[in-house]
Amino acid sequence: MMNIIVIGMMGTGKTTVIKRYISGKRVFCYDVNNEYKELNNTQRSRVTPMDTKYKEYFKLCKEKRNTVCVFEDATGFIEGRLDEELRQFLVQKRHTGNVSIFVFHTIPSVPPKLLGLCDIVILFKTNDEPKDVERKYPSLYKYYSDLVNKPQYSYHIIRR
Repeated sequence: MMNIIVIGMMGTGKTTVIKRYISGKRVFCYDVNNEYKELNNTQRSRVTPMDTKYKEYFKLCKEKRNTVCVFEDATGFIEGRLDEELRQFLVQKRHTGNVSIFVFHTIPSVPPKLLGLCDIVILFKTNDEPKDVERKYPSLYKYYSDLVNKPQYSYHIIRR
């Protein structure tokens, strides 16, 4: 019953960490990049990130209970917005028992309102410009800076 944001550039280990977390759990995944092909068809949706498909997938997520809902490549899914319907879904996590995981490749692409509703941020290395991160998300900047000289698969778990 939490909301998680995972941020990192390609090849840093985001999917590996998520797969470890969801192992043995009830899962529903928005899998536009076919990264979760080991999940069966009732566990994933292969819809494309167009507005009508977004609504179709999201409607299915709202019907889930005690499920980990993974929004892979959330940048295309959310497109910089956090509409009221998604906000309510995130706020009502306690009533549904759902865990939502939103995956982004850059820090600035995370909508501020979404970040405000998340319990955990898992931050991997990104190719973001330091000034952009510091300006938009000063609370993440120190973690971002620390990862610059760390090995490829390093990450920080930030509890909010």
